[in-house]
Amino acid sequence: MSRWTITIQCRRAVAVFALASLAALSCGGEKKSPAQKSEPQTVEPAPKEAAPVLDEHTGKLVFKGPSRKDALERARFVKPFESGGEVENDPSLIAYAYRFNSRIFNSAAASAATLGIFRRGTWLPVARDVTGPGCEGGRWYALDAEGYVCSSDGVVISEKPPQDAATSRAPRLDGALPYEYAQIKEPGAPRLYRVPKENELLRLNKARETGKAWPEVLDKQMIGDYFVAKDKVVESSKERLWRTVFGRYVFERDLEPMPLPPMVGSKLDEGDALPLAFVYKKQAPLYKILDGGLSHVGVAQKHVRFFVDNIFEEGGRRFVARKDGLAVPRDDVRLARRIPRPDRVPEGQKWIHVDLSEQTLVAYEPSAPVYATVVSSGKPGYDTPRGTFRIRKKFLSITMNGHDPKEGTYDVGEVPWTMYYFKSYALHGAYWHNDFGVTRSHGCTNIAPADAKWLFYWTSPKLPKGWHGVRLAEGTYVHLTRSAG
Repeated sequence: MSRWTITIQCRRAVAVFALASLAALSCGGEKKSPAQKSEPQTVEPAPKEAAPVLDEHTGKLVFKGPSRKDALERARFVKPFESGGEVENDPSLIAYAYRFNSRIFNSAAASAATLGIFRRGTWLPVARDVTGPGCEGGRWYALDAEGYVCSSDGVVISEKPPQDAATSRAPRLDGALPYEYAQIKEPGAPRLYRVPKENELLRLNKARETGKAWPEVLDKQMIGDYFVAKDKVVESSKERLWRTVFGRYVFERDLEPMPLPPMVGSKLDEGDALPLAFVYKKQAPLYKILDGGLSHVGVAQKHVRFFVDNIFEEGGRRFVARKDGLAVPRDDVRLARRIPRPDRVPEGQKWIHVDLSEQTLVAYEPSAPVYATVVSSGKPGYDTPRGTFRIRKKFLSITMNGHDPKEGTYDVGEVPWTMYYFKSYALHGAYWHNDFGVTRSHGCTNIAPADAKWLFYWTSPKLPKGWHGVRLAEGTYVHLTRSAG
């Protein structure tokens, strides 16, 4: 039996697939110019019982389950700006935040609106003091960059940070997530105002058994789906607790660390032609197009993606195929498709299209697709709105909570890379699942953290240096559609 060798063109590399023996070859390296060629390579055939798998990250066929690289490494980013709390050029005065979210105003007036926030423990350079009404018990100060603060509204004006300055962890800006996260795994676990004393710790343990007589150190029993952003670990007698970024305390034994979701979308190069197909189920059967029909040759893993060359029907089922003739059922993939610029988006502007039917997102600059990924929008009963909007508020992170009639209370700490475009609807990172491509939110659009961060810094309004959030803006356009039917 002769051995057929078929070249598989991956997005940034070339591999070889030996059909007769089902041998898979490595697919790696930088994208080559048309003048460059890769020599076919071979490997030993896999055992007969093995089936090749289309790897999520490389697009190559392998026989083992893929060794997932650390998503933090795969989602490495250039630091967009230095974090707050650093003062340049030794300013004579700084505004130091002592509230969790200290406000920055758009004017020095009684009618001033909140322009943005900066976090407790960080500070911003001050340009000068300003006369104006509305800052009762204090004085207005103009910031060095933009905005105003009131000295009696959550800030201290001084030459340097107070000696007892807060030491909360600053958000990480060089990774896919700004904090480390955990889920509360013990139903009804206590959340505390402060570190408990030894006698309070005994009473807490007893109250956990009986459900009664909780000591005053209790802030709340966390009944429902609770997630927290971790600040630092503290010791209390024989117990280890974590202080959350918000400043509450939870027992380490009640926490289940949340790993970074491994999904990362695709940056698109000039010449890349959509549609781009993403497998969104656990795995999809993988076929090879032959003269006699389709031959099953393996599986495509969840979140594998490939550029679609052809959509066809075979045996009453629809399939999508790559140029090399590998195909998967249409029902197992989401398609990121190119659409024309919406009428409400001016020429020359960046914009984002969210396809609610396909659960995909494509970013355009201005008319060329530059990024594509899969998302999770509102589940039935929590429909994500359709229309064309503009991003008006952005936060490095913000806590979201509410109540679901079926699933109960949810409280999600420090949701990362949040971009509000209409009322309480936002595009944001989701660290609590990896089911992107499936509807599951309460109306917002869940995006894999690495993708959400890319969008956060690609879109406007831009977040000024040292700020945690900005609002009162008209930023990048967001266009959300659903196909007929």
